[in-house]
Amino acid sequence: MGNSYFKFKQFVVHQDKVAMKVGTDGVLLGAWVNVEQSQRVLDVGVGTGLISLMIAQRNANAEILAIDIDEYAYEQATINFEASPWSDRLSAAHQKIQDVNPVETGLFDLIVCNPPFYIDGFKSDDQRRNLARHSDVLTYQDLLWLSSPLLTQVGKIGLIYPCEYAADIISFAQKNELYLLRQTSVHPTETKPAKRVLLEFGKNYVDKPLVTDFVLEINGRHNYSPEYKALTKDFYLAF
Repeated sequence: MGNSYFKFKQFVVHQDKVAMKVGTDGVLLGAWVNVEQSQRVLDVGVGTGLISLMIAQRNANAEILAIDIDEYAYEQATINFEASPWSDRLSAAHQKIQDVNPVETGLFDLIVCNPPFYIDGFKSDDQRRNLARHSDVLTYQDLLWLSSPLLTQVGKIGLIYPCEYAADIISFAQKNELYLLRQTSVHPTETKPAKRVLLEFGKNYVDKPLVTDFVLEINGRHNYSPEYKALTKDFYLAF
């Protein structure tokens, strides 16, 4: 069983109520996504609230609405938000993205999502864990076409997915007038192929998106690369 909380430099994430605990995917997205000039942020599938908390730390002007269809995740995020230094800029709602009304919320400068992405494969007896891990209720197609009308003209959406989905996601995003701005492939080690890809889309087309590669660990387990340390040094206690 994982710890009931995870301590970062400026906040603590309690995770006793949620099926999916703090993990590398969420930390990567929260540290990587471009938060500059993002005053209104929507976090879809908030879970523990980790990514919202990281964005609040990185951008002192960001007001963040975090939503989740899991009632326990909503409650967990609320607890973590209220205990953070940025409680006045963080709010959580028990709802799905289909119910977000831009007339009520306004348009967003940034949408982030560490989505459920297992399309096939074994499901456990834990229905809440299945909901958090599998894409039955939120496919990348749904996420992209629902997000597009919620963004300002200069708004962005940041995602993390397994690499095998990247080409299809980029193609589908373009059909919804969301164009690739940045793409970072994440390798577990220097000798292994990339397992995750960080993707950032915007409404304004760019000729040459910024495409990079990234290595998590070098020379052994938990020996993190200088790039990963530099990216996450403002958060992890160990760096």
